[in-house]
Amino acid sequence: MTPDPEYSSDKSHGRSSGLTSRWTTSNNTAPPLPSKWGISSDAHRATLQLLTHSELAHVTYTPVCLLSEAGLQGIGKSVPVLFSIKKRFGKDKKKARDDDLEEPSRALPPPSPQPSTSGPEITPVPDGSRLSAPSTHIVPRPTPLGRLTSKPANLALSATSALPQRPRSRYADRRDDPLGLTIVHEPKAPPHCDVIFVHGLGGTSRATWAKGRDPDYCWPQEWLPVEPGIGGARILSFGYNANFAAAGPAPITGIADFARDLLYAMKYAKSEDLEELELGKTGLDNGKMLNQMLMLFLEQAYILGKDHPSYSDMVSSVRAMMFLATPHRGSNLAGVLNRILAVSFNHSPKLYVAELKNGSQTIEALNDQFRHIASRLKILSFFETLPTSVGPKKMMVVDKGSATMGYPDEISKSMNADHHTVCKFDNREDSDYISVRNALKSLITEICLTGVGSIKALAQAQEWVEQMQHLLGACENHQDDFEFFRKRWTTGTCDWILSHAIFNQWATDQEESPVMLWLHALPGSGKSILSSFIVNHLLEGSFCVYYFFRFGDQSKCSLSNCLKSTAYQIAEKFPNFRYALMDMSSSSKTLEKADPKTIWDKIFVGILFKLVLPTTMYWIIDAVDESDHPQLLVEMMQGVAKSTASIKILLVSRQNDDLISAFDRLSIAVPSVFLPVEDTKRDIRTCVEKEVQYMRASKKLKSMVIERMVAAAHGNFLWASLALVEVMRCNTQEDLDETLEAIPSGMEQLYRRMESTIMSKTINRPQDRRLGHTILTWATCSRRPLALDELTQALQPEFSIVVDLQFTISRVCGQFVIVDASGRLVMVHQTARDHIMTNDSALAVDPTAGHKKLFTKCLSVVEGQVHQRGTDLQSDDQGFLRYAVTSWAYHFNLTSVDTDEPLLRLVSFLDGKTVLAWIVSLAQLNQLKILVYSSKIMTLHVRRKRSHYRSTDTILHTMQELDLVESWATDFLKILGKFGPTLLADPSTIYQLIPPFCPRSSMIYQIFGRQSPYLPPLQVHGLTQDVWDDSLAKISLGPKTQTVAVVCSASQFAVVTGVGGINLYDSTTFDLQRALSHNERVCAISFSSCSNFLATYGFRTTKVWSVKTGSAMHQIRNPLGSRAFTITFTTNNTELVIGSNDRLIRVANLANANPTWSTLHEGLLKEDTTIDRPVHNMPWRMAFNSDASCVAVAYRGSPLCLWSLVPPKLIQHCMRSSDYAGNGWTVVDQVIWHPQSEELIGLYMGGHVFRWNPWEDTQQELQAYGSILASSPDGKFFAIGDNESVEDESDVVSEVASNRTAAVSEAVAQVRDQITAIGVQFSGKQQALGNESGTISLIDVTEGSHSPFQLCKSDVSLSITHLDWSSDGNYLAFAELTGKVVIRRVQLETDCRGSTASPIFEVKIPVSPEGIEQILLDKKADRLLVKNGPTVTVWSSIHVPDGEDNAGTSIMLPETKWIKHPRDSKFLLAFSPWHVQTYRWNDLTEVSTLEMQIPLFRADTQDSPKIDQLSPIDHVVRVGSISANASGSHLLIDTVKVTAKAQEHSTSILSTSTFTPILLPDTIQRLIEIPLGLLPKQRIIFLDKDHWMCSWRVGAHPATEKVQKYYCLPKDWLNVEYLKLCALLADGRFLIPNNGELAVIRSAAMSHW
Repeated sequence: MTPDPEYSSDKSHGRSSGLTSRWTTSNNTAPPLPSKWGISSDAHRATLQLLTHSELAHVTYTPVCLLSEAGLQGIGKSVPVLFSIKKRFGKDKKKARDDDLEEPSRALPPPSPQPSTSGPEITPVPDGSRLSAPSTHIVPRPTPLGRLTSKPANLALSATSALPQRPRSRYADRRDDPLGLTIVHEPKAPPHCDVIFVHGLGGTSRATWAKGRDPDYCWPQEWLPVEPGIGGARILSFGYNANFAAAGPAPITGIADFARDLLYAMKYAKSEDLEELELGKTGLDNGKMLNQMLMLFLEQAYILGKDHPSYSDMVSSVRAMMFLATPHRGSNLAGVLNRILAVSFNHSPKLYVAELKNGSQTIEALNDQFRHIASRLKILSFFETLPTSVGPKKMMVVDKGSATMGYPDEISKSMNADHHTVCKFDNREDSDYISVRNALKSLITEICLTGVGSIKALAQAQEWVEQMQHLLGACENHQDDFEFFRKRWTTGTCDWILSHAIFNQWATDQEESPVMLWLHALPGSGKSILSSFIVNHLLEGSFCVYYFFRFGDQSKCSLSNCLKSTAYQIAEKFPNFRYALMDMSSSSKTLEKADPKTIWDKIFVGILFKLVLPTTMYWIIDAVDESDHPQLLVEMMQGVAKSTASIKILLVSRQNDDLISAFDRLSIAVPSVFLPVEDTKRDIRTCVEKEVQYMRASKKLKSMVIERMVAAAHGNFLWASLALVEVMRCNTQEDLDETLEAIPSGMEQLYRRMESTIMSKTINRPQDRRLGHTILTWATCSRRPLALDELTQALQPEFSIVVDLQFTISRVCGQFVIVDASGRLVMVHQTARDHIMTNDSALAVDPTAGHKKLFTKCLSVVEGQVHQRGTDLQSDDQGFLRYAVTSWAYHFNLTSVDTDEPLLRLVSFLDGKTVLAWIVSLAQLNQLKILVYSSKIMTLHVRRKRSHYRSTDTILHTMQELDLVESWATDFLKILGKFGPTLLADPSTIYQLIPPFCPRSSMIYQIFGRQSPYLPPLQVHGLTQDVWDDSLAKISLGPKTQTVAVVCSASQFAVVTGVGGINLYDSTTFDLQRALSHNERVCAISFSSCSNFLATYGFRTTKVWSVKTGSAMHQIRNPLGSRAFTITFTTNNTELVIGSNDRLIRVANLANANPTWSTLHEGLLKEDTTIDRPVHNMPWRMAFNSDASCVAVAYRGSPLCLWSLVPPKLIQHCMRSSDYAGNGWTVVDQVIWHPQSEELIGLYMGGHVFRWNPWEDTQQELQAYGSILASSPDGKFFAIGDNESVEDESDVVSEVASNRTAAVSEAVAQVRDQITAIGVQFSGKQQALGNESGTISLIDVTEGSHSPFQLCKSDVSLSITHLDWSSDGNYLAFAELTGKVVIRRVQLETDCRGSTASPIFEVKIPVSPEGIEQILLDKKADRLLVKNGPTVTVWSSIHVPDGEDNAGTSIMLPETKWIKHPRDSKFLLAFSPWHVQTYRWNDLTEVSTLEMQIPLFRADTQDSPKIDQLSPIDHVVRVGSISANASGSHLLIDTVKVTAKAQEHSTSILSTSTFTPILLPDTIQRLIEIPLGLLPKQRIIFLDKDHWMCSWRVGAHPATEKVQKYYCLPKDWLNVEYLKLCALLADGRFLIPNNGELAVIRSAAMSHW
């Protein structure tokens, strides 16, 4: 007789393991077990009750005697049983397994109404031990879920089981339970969240959750999917091998190993079809875990995954954890279990069991880590309340103290169950099941509600914070200011506002109630405290956004920051507004630097006011008078009248004439009420009473003090608070009377008294007085409040370290300066700041002198510290250095132009090396935008200085220092524009790698870029540009292609050609993204507001394109004879609007499946009378505003008119001053709308640009000539030019800011004939250049001026398309755009000067549609190869006798790239993506074909379509470029896969002797953007994805040998046409065209190989 392991530890079946025992016997009788062991008649279940710890209930182990009455002393009694186990080997073991495998197939009899209660029999065995045999009686299965009756059967038979007693086939049920992560329920619709079930020790992925291990009772699989609100979730179960009873050596697996298994399973989870499950991506923060026991497991998984780069995104989506009887603090039974395993033969203690011991280091460490991150999760803990039978006793396995964590937000719930039944339920009416189900339903509902809308919207919302920061910039923490004022509120004050009639009239949510409330009061009357009270009140039951302007802090005085903070708060609340902002973020540039009007128009007027929101919004904006544009804020509020959303706005400020006038105008447009705060005595009394109660005095004296203080305050909280400080210091009644008499009643008098007190205290301490004045200077003049540690650094070395700075401040500055709750130095009130900066006392701070002092201090700190290597600017002890780096320009701007000291100090800074270290610091702080601000400040100061000198000393007007500052101001702007990404990636490049790329006359080049006597690290030659060029790129559209129109969006621009083609280009890289064909001439084009769609109006049809896919979404038939002047989308992109030459406005509804044009208001545009005569006018220019509510129409015979579409009416004529036009108007040639305002920009016929505000009928004019007018999307720039020749005319770019006082600036971009071909000699000195005018030049790249010498010129001024040298360098072949191919013999002279080129061969071929793709010249120019589309032809260049045809030898070989054989000049090599073929030069006979054994791209085929046949899902694979090393032993091959969306490159190295590839590691492959060549020492040279010149030693391991970086190309060099022509020479020199010139770049590091 031997035991039969029912649940083997063998993993061969891929199933979780555990160990139970089934006893075989020769007969069916056995005496019962002794009753003193406490085992019921169901021996299986009795043994289940023995070692229960989590899933210990799954173990049916024979040594039940181990927990007998004798406790551990009873071990000896079980020895015979243990010895009988060891005999389970060989045939007996195999037979037992075979029996087990047959058991599940036995048919079950029909259900019986009466469950059996018979138990197993105990049978003696030959060795004297007794074994139990299973009962042969079959018990009925529970009623399936679908057949449950309304009255559930009474099946409960014991405290530990609610199912009928029966022998359970646990082997069959549990052994097949899968390991890993499996789907239990997949909803039909896309899941909105994931629920993952994780079992405990000894459990399995299915049986753990099933009562009696019956699959019909597996509630996660059978019951939850049909529960409302839960069935939409995807339910999964995770199984792992945690069978502690498995025989064999102890596994080393611990809790951390299980956790890693779970993370891995979640990360790489697949469906049955091997599709990615993408856990955590089905919605917003939607992962959830439900755990039966092992809380440590989940804690460890969460902690490990949180900081792991591969798992962090997935783990961050976990929103909740639910625990069922989980021992968070361990269990004493864990030690008992390991001792049992230790004495059992072939069993050993388990690490993960030991880790569950009460007080184990694992538990303590995990709990300590987990409590720091638990606040991010919803945690629900259920605990058992019934004791569990363990041997002869009953005990609590996991009590409440261990099952709950005690976190503040944790939710705990008791369950009427013991440790067996805590995760197994009788039916769906089980109260414990209902508790778990309801909790699960609430969690899922909450997760879904966090992102209302579609699945796509949920996924987008995960990134909304990052997108908002990109769009709005880093918003100030608005809560800090609210809390600052809220803490100063005194209980019992401010509540009068809640019963005030005017406030309640405004606050009520009724249609007729006012929208705007202006609450105004005198300075110091507690307005901000009152505002914080109102905010706190509204937040309790309404949605309220707020902003507190703060004097003394530049960022918190910014109206732009106020608007961005308001938008951010609203986006947090309303998903539809958030998604609209996200769309704007993806299609628009950042608004971080935008002016307030732009932000207001784009975000609030353009988006928010057009939304319907579910609730009223309350806006509270405090201290409006302290903002940088208070009147503009009030004026912009007029736009609220257009809002469809319900908004209530409360503005709080002091009262002044400008604001009174602004609010009067506002009240006309928006219903408004005014509430003056006049009587604050009650609140002041409450505050005084609260303080005086702590005075050690009689009630009578206290009452007297209160009355006198309230009377003297005159409603001024500030006066009362300052006076109270002095009163509370009094020790006697006489002292108190004297103080009350001496305190003046007015604020100005009180401030003077405070000054006198400070002066008297420091009369004999001049050092203290000087310290106090310095602190007051920082408090009044700093750009933002300084923290105490920053102030400590700012005071050194002038003052020694102050021991207690906060106490010292109060002593030397009195009550003028306070330290707020965040430890920052601030003035007590704005009136105190005004007093200090305007009076003439010894403590007075002169603003200009103060800013001069702080400017000097900041520059001294920058010069003294930023150049120190190893300085961590982000560390806490570098706070003032960060302030100095970012703030010196602010203080410089506020210095006086009457003195030269600040200017000369700045010149000293700019003339030294520290200026580059300062730029490095800005890059390290990610604050390169300070370069723009500093540039503007320096330019403004120079202008003011020159104006000052004109009136005082004209000689100084042209002083050299002003030129230096002005030049650096330009450099700052250009450095940021051209090298910004490079600086952020590697700030140190500013020292040696950026100056050589700068123009020769720039200050950065003059000081840092000139060549030293030694070999400089980087040299850039060949460019003659002496000044900064504003040109970014030039794009070639091909021969005979006419440009009709160019339109821009934030991320792309479209070029319309005369044949109906539309090319879409990336606005940053200028790469061609997509080529569309309208198949007819296009006369109007427009992007949608979010740049997702493009509309083109052709001769017969209008098409709406998806920019993303390039497919035509709609095609609308146009009215016959109608030609559109303009086309636009409405704001929500649901309609198209056109204005046409027949004086009609038409609309098409894109929501319809087949949209058509319909006429909008036929009476529009039909005014037939001009200002001075009747005339039938036909429009010739039209322009819609941003929301298509107005249209501007220009006529040839009348002035420009503005029409409103809704309602349809004429609004205004554009009249002109009689100084320019005798009849008062001029014909408008071009007109556009300012993108961010309701103003128009136009060109008058004959010159002059004008800017017209039709609502106020005001104009500005600028003299400029042109016929093309365009504006940038942000409205800051517009450009004019002509349409004749872009090469001969310069573009004029003018800045047009939204404020009316903006200056106008001009910049010129020089345009040259662009290089179209380069003939490269890899190891030669002379390189050939061909340009678009047909000129061929030579350049010596090794020495001299590197200037080109014209060798010859084509007969026609068309582009040279290809150049190639013969191998000996004596012959040059070139191809012209017309199809003419010429070979010339070149006679070279020194430095290329005087070189000549005589023709020896010429042929004219018909150019294929693909064009000439290659030309090759053999070693001595005897043969010429031309690849013309798919045709490859070789001509003999040797003179052919008359009468003989020199037609050449041709073959058809498409999709190939040809090179000269690098090792044998008699052969050619033709490469396709799959083969390399060898051909003879003389007759193009094929010599060999070898298969290319280069791994290309997945799923490539040789039947790829042609490039012009691409559909969105097709791709083309072609060989892009091939280059050989100097010896010709290896080739570098770039293979390109072109799809409709992008290009993918694959780089390979091929041996020319064996044609076997050298594979590059994936890490290197992913870096390569453009492979350039192979240089000595086995180095591959390439441009990486960020266009850094890089090298890597082939064959090295990427982990041990890193990629070397040498320099980065400037941003404006990254033109696709330039990059196609770039080349690498054998000595490491790099050639790249740039604006018609050839740049030669030499890195010293690359030249040393």
